[in-house]
Amino acid sequence: MSGSSTKTAPRVSRVCKTCGKEFTVLASRLNWKPTNFCSRSCLRGPLVAERFFDNIGKKTIGGCIPWTGGRNRDGYGIIRNDDGKRVLGHRVAYEIMHGPIPDGLRCCHKCDHPWCVNPSHIFLGTDADNASDKAAKGRQCLGEKNTRAKIKEEDVRSIRKQSRAGVASKELARQFGIGVSTVMRIISRKYWKHVTE
Repeated sequence: MSGSSTKTAPRVSRVCKTCGKEFTVLASRLNWKPTNFCSRSCLRGPLVAERFFDNIGKKTIGGCIPWTGGRNRDGYGIIRNDDGKRVLGHRVAYEIMHGPIPDGLRCCHKCDHPWCVNPSHIFLGTDADNASDKAAKGRQCLGEKNTRAKIKEEDVRSIRKQSRAGVASKELARQFGIGVSTVMRIISRKYWKHVTE
């Protein structure tokens, strides 16, 4: 019986640039890809909680803490979480201070500044809570202020007046270039309820 010797590929010792831990890598791998990190999580960088604090500015007079990192098109701060997914900065701020956000809840701003990451300016609420908060603060684009509105407040008054005079909803819809169901909702004050006579 002859003894068989097993060869192992040569390995090189490296130090992780993120965590400082020593690890080994196949020497042949260094020829085609530099290896400076011991794991995928170290490759992505420090934990989101650590990176978060590199992206905040000085507190404003109103108490807001501005997000200085990247922002989405709506002005909310964005950062990659530990899994590499993009998340909103104010949600990370809330989780750092208070813990996980329950499913189905949103992080709403008391200050109405999407770039603010001050945890004391953020509260949890449902979509309905967020919409109510928006309406209570007068930030909802009602009527003519809504860029998708097809008619003006004076048209709403005219529709209601003509309806009381007996003009058919179908005729009013044709006259104002809107649907019959929209006319019915205007008359019943489900739409444009903020418009008074």
